[in-house]
Amino acid sequence: KDAVSESVLHVEVSQQSSQAVLDSIRDALGQVLDDIRATVEDWRPTLAKVDQIIAELDNTPPGIPKDEVAETKAFLAWIRDNHFTFLGYRAYRLEHKGDHDYLRIDEKTGLGVSRTVLPESIKLSKTPMTGAASRFARRKQLLIITKANTRATVHRTVPLDYIGIRRFDEQGRVVGERRFLGLFTQTAYAESTTRLPIAAPKVKRILEASGYAPDSHSGKDLLGVLEGYPRDELFQAPEDYLRETSEDVLRLLERPEAKAYVRRDEFGRFVSALVFLPRDRYNTANRLKVQRLLEDAFGG
Repeated sequence: KDAVSESVLHVEVSQQSSQAVLDSIRDALGQVLDDIRATVEDWRPTLAKVDQIIAELDNTPPGIPKDEVAETKAFLAWIRDNHFTFLGYRAYRLEHKGDHDYLRIDEKTGLGVSRTVLPESIKLSKTPMTGAASRFARRKQLLIITKANTRATVHRTVPLDYIGIRRFDEQGRVVGERRFLGLFTQTAYAESTTRLPIAAPKVKRILEASGYAPDSHSGKDLLGVLEGYPRDELFQAPEDYLRETSEDVLRLLERPEAKAYVRRDEFGRFVSALVFLPRDRYNTANRLKVQRLLEDAFGG
């Protein structure tokens, strides 16, 4: 009865004689297995952190709009309900020393893939923030949704989704951040925009600001544009940007032309590019041409 169940994987690499390459493959596989083990072992403690933060948000200090607190709580409850695969968690402290701000790692808080504090993370923690990063870090914005600058080693090899919840002192100043890393699930991407936390209120306000009646031809078309919008953009992009872009796309439906919409993320690490082509000009050759143009423009 004390036996432990294990699954065995046999991996065979052929046509490779370089010992250095074989060693790197072995090390990479070991790291992936370590990440999977840490993620599975820390899954419930990570969910407990989500529950703890939801409860603590009721004590958010003055200065943060109640609507923003309510939307953040609804979003965290939604991702907890099988709409997000939690892979890591860690807390950070925002400190000011001399003339600079620093985002320090709280080394006792790591869960999942964030258990281990890598040397480059410690180095980054000791590096002063740039002026733009410092201003963004101190902005009174409760919830941050963006992409991390590392790729997932579990599930899909794509940049990790980064969800940050800022902490404030009694005067309403930002003093830190609780950060979850993971991946939105396929059910999250399939959800209607009208039912997406954070995104749904944006969509509602954009439709109201347009002046179109919800049951009008233009109102339905605008909702259709927003329904077809990438879910990552609906979460991450500022509302003003979404409104301007979606209304411009609505005009493209009537007068088709090629156009690109480019948005840099808050940290300056990623660029989101949405390219619209008239249907009769969309083919593999043009798609690859657009891809090359974007790669050349942004060093992709």
